[in-house]
Amino acid sequence: MLPRLLRRRRALFILPAVIFALVLLSVQRSGSLTNHRVSREKLTGYFGPNVDEIYGLIHLVLSGDIEHHDLINNAVGLSMYADGKVVDWKDEVQRLNNDYPIVIFGERYCPYNRRVKKILSAYEITPAPYNVELDMRRDSSIIRPVLTRLTDRATLPNILLRGKSIGGSDELLALHRSQKLEHILREAGAVVRATGEESTPMNDNVAMMIAGLDEMWQN
Repeated sequence: MLPRLLRRRRALFILPAVIFALVLLSVQRSGSLTNHRVSREKLTGYFGPNVDEIYGLIHLVLSGDIEHHDLINNAVGLSMYADGKVVDWKDEVQRLNNDYPIVIFGERYCPYNRRVKKILSAYEITPAPYNVELDMRRDSSIIRPVLTRLTDRATLPNILLRGKSIGGSDELLALHRSQKLEHILREAGAVVRATGEESTPMNDNVAMMIAGLDEMWQN
């Protein structure tokens, strides 16, 4: 009888000690998480809202010059793109898709970039495509490798529709000539001039002009 009572008393002492140790461990882990390099906010960026990292890049490009070299090589939490601000990324993605459904990363004086602008100008798009001219920005050495990492495309121009790369000038020209481009632009949320047909005389003239430019560039 006595040994059984001793065992019960020992269990009564051990159980609170175990609970206290678990609570203490939980507090320590919480504190280490807050102070760790990957913060709670960054973890939300990874696992919280289902938001592609490319929207973080677009957000930061629109906000100004980028200073974070940590973005270049590895995937990061969306808080790295917030520039110290609190961002509701679901709302921000919706805003970016509505206001900037078409984003073109290129260089102002690149002939292929001019070709992209010329093709798109035939469709009278609203909102107008947003051009990120890397040769005019101080942070191009950061933007370009991040864009390459996120889109698996290293060449410019790089055309994004609702955060997805559709390629560059060659791919855009192919879509235009196959009469698929207008439909794709509308699917991206852009308002395109109603033509009745996707291939109009104006669009055909643009294609002929582009073909001539191609021959000039190759010579």
